[in-house]
Amino acid sequence: MTDYVSPSSPQPSRRSAYRSVLWIIVGVSTAINLAASFGGSHTGTHLGCGIVTALSAGLLATHALRGVRPPDGIRPSSSEWPGRS
Repeated sequence: MTDYVSPSSPQPSRRSAYRSVLWIIVGVSTAINLAASFGGSHTGTHLGCGIVTALSAGLLATHALRGVRPPDGIRPSSSEWPGRS
């Protein structure tokens, strides 16, 4: 009789966990800013939420752009990158 081993579910990587946390922060800070808009909060609340949202979105963008970079030691030719000659 053959033993069949069920494959274990893959563990989430640190990269995906980091991205998930950043998306949660963006969502929560946006929701707080929205609630503050309807509640008539002070300007500081809106600025704080906006700064947190902007930083988190910037980190997400940086994280995404780093994911498409070529590995170290590989330099594409200038024709492969737009805007370079």
